[in-house]
Amino acid sequence: MPSISPVHSLSPDHDKESKEEDDQTSEISGHLKSRFSPSSTFSERLKAARKLIPSYPGKAKLVRSVSESSTLATKTDEERIHIRAENESCATSQDFGTFFREHAIMVEYKCMGRNPLSGVYVIPSLKSLQVWHGVIFVRAGPYRDGIFRFIIILQDDFPDSRPLLKLTTPLFHPQVNPVNGVLNLDESFPQWERGKNSIWQVLKFMKSCFYSIDTWGATNEEAVDLVHNSFEEFKERAQQSASEALDLFDSEVKQDSSSDDDGNVLRQKNLSDLAFMEGKRMMLAGEHTFFDIRDPLF
Repeated sequence: MPSISPVHSLSPDHDKESKEEDDQTSEISGHLKSRFSPSSTFSERLKAARKLIPSYPGKAKLVRSVSESSTLATKTDEERIHIRAENESCATSQDFGTFFREHAIMVEYKCMGRNPLSGVYVIPSLKSLQVWHGVIFVRAGPYRDGIFRFIIILQDDFPDSRPLLKLTTPLFHPQVNPVNGVLNLDESFPQWERGKNSIWQVLKFMKSCFYSIDTWGATNEEAVDLVHNSFEEFKERAQQSASEALDLFDSEVKQDSSSDDDGNVLRQKNLSDLAFMEGKRMMLAGEHTFFDIRDPLF
């Protein structure tokens, strides 16, 4: 949060107004915190996330600081009109920019629902629609049985700029930067074109990287060297990454989810064969709609 420079002395009336605004802000924050609590259902969290979308800004009102108002008071009528017009134009532009960006993001997310990629799951963060949490379950290839987490970050000028995809689970791969985990998109998306490229395409490319090893323009030189000179050793390293990722995923379910202030981070427990069959039977029979991972069977 940006710091506020104490360069103006405020009147007692302004202090009273500020206190009232702070009280209202605290009340709203408390309401959002309870709405986004880990105990909320998925449907409740999704509805809450939708409410983060700004309303149509056609009737947006400007809020000016005391210093700005005092500055306007010292200007002539013509100067005040000019300053007010500039401020309103700037603020309206920012409001519309946020409105269109966040609606473009929701359109992308709706597209994901209509064209699901098997084994790939994503959901926007409850804190910001510009951050998506994701996980991929790999079913075949050198990374078979691995479960890898990732995040997608959308810049403020999205959809005019390319998303960033970062693997948060360590992954030994030619196209994944070994230092920061960022997936190399330079070769597949050298120029991001609005209306032509989409987040769905980025996720499809990411999934293909686990099944088809391409070293063109790679960012992990060690992985490239093993692919070309000792592929069997590369497969061993890849399988090691998958095993470590699976162990990490299983260990996370034991952590206290209440410490995570973003309820949209997916946590899941691997089931034994017995628990899987029992859960399947209960679902088909309509006997249970929710499994408590703290239950010894599950």
